[in-house]
Amino acid sequence: MTRIRAKLASSGLGTAFAMLMGLLGGCGGSQPEDFDTAQKITSALGSTQAQRTVANWNELVSKMAPTANLLMTQDIDAIGKTWTPNTFSGTFDGGNHTISNLTIVVSNGFNAGFFTTLLDAIVRRVRFVNLKVTGNSVAQIGGLAAWASNSLIEDVGVDATVTAQGGIYGGGILGAMYGGNITRSYSKGSVNAVTTYAGGLVGFLAESDNVSGNIYQAYSTATVAPNTSASVVYAGGIVGYTFAGLIQEVYATGNVTGRTFAGGLVGFLDCESPALFVLNHGIYRGDVKDVNRPPPQGWAGVVGGANECPGRFDQLLWDKSGDGSTNSYIYPPAAASQPVQQGYTATELKSPTTVTGGVYHFDDNTLQSAIWNAGTSSQYHVLQSMPGGLSIQPR
Repeated sequence: MTRIRAKLASSGLGTAFAMLMGLLGGCGGSQPEDFDTAQKITSALGSTQAQRTVANWNELVSKMAPTANLLMTQDIDAIGKTWTPNTFSGTFDGGNHTISNLTIVVSNGFNAGFFTTLLDAIVRRVRFVNLKVTGNSVAQIGGLAAWASNSLIEDVGVDATVTAQGGIYGGGILGAMYGGNITRSYSKGSVNAVTTYAGGLVGFLAESDNVSGNIYQAYSTATVAPNTSASVVYAGGIVGYTFAGLIQEVYATGNVTGRTFAGGLVGFLDCESPALFVLNHGIYRGDVKDVNRPPPQGWAGVVGGANECPGRFDQLLWDKSGDGSTNSYIYPPAAASQPVQQGYTATELKSPTTVTGGVYHFDDNTLQSAIWNAGTSSQYHVLQSMPGGLSIQPR
């Protein structure tokens, strides 16, 4: 963490301040310019090799290589198969197909996931169904990869049981993420037994080379259940802990348990730098528990805690009907009329036209219909243009 902060501090206050002001000026819009720029840069990464097609399990194993350029042309059922995770720096395009029923067990290793590490990689248009990833004595674990650096993950779905015995970082998609982008992606299932940083999508999110890590248009229904025997366990429905990250247009529905810092979307926001940073347009619809707080109070809300973040997160909602806790994290808002997070009943959250904040712009209360689908008065808001579409999202 010290190294990350030092790198951010060296970036120059003027440039960082300009980036932040540009971002905050567009908080009510559909997508910030800085995210779009970062995504275009990341999209230029991946393999320069000729694309090779993958039609079955044997071809997936034989053609997978550290810098491969692969395109799936058929769904793959991996039941009973053995997979050895490795580092990947190429392009993996699922062609909108699925990999189902794969079980991965890593013992006495450093990383566990479908990939161990993603380095300047691209993974897109693939859905993992009934994936099981278990790591024994591993540091980092995730459904897609243990950790990623400067990589692009788009149109990816991970339905997984992720279990780390002794792991520090754990997430439904990534255990840790440094720079890069996750967009139009989701996780389902559970993240279990991680010891320090646990998130429905990502356990730990940070910058890389002074460029923020970005999560845009994503959701998680995963239950986040880390090992809370330590004095501090960061846990969130989307991200457990983030430093210099950009998170927008997200929602989570899974129950979250943590210790000291537990939040429906993010366990802890660390803004101790002038770096680009924001969390906004998010909804939480589960039940948060901080085991440091005795029942029945528990913990409610979207954010578990924050450091030096005034004006950097807002327009966040949680469902009071699903969480009976009365305590929630309160932080000075950017403006008195724009509280950073608000609790509403399920009936209020299902209203297509009247709920303020969250997925609505504060100035005109207009739904961002290109991003969010409001459905009917008996449905929750969900995201447009996601893998699997609207029908697989919880409403």
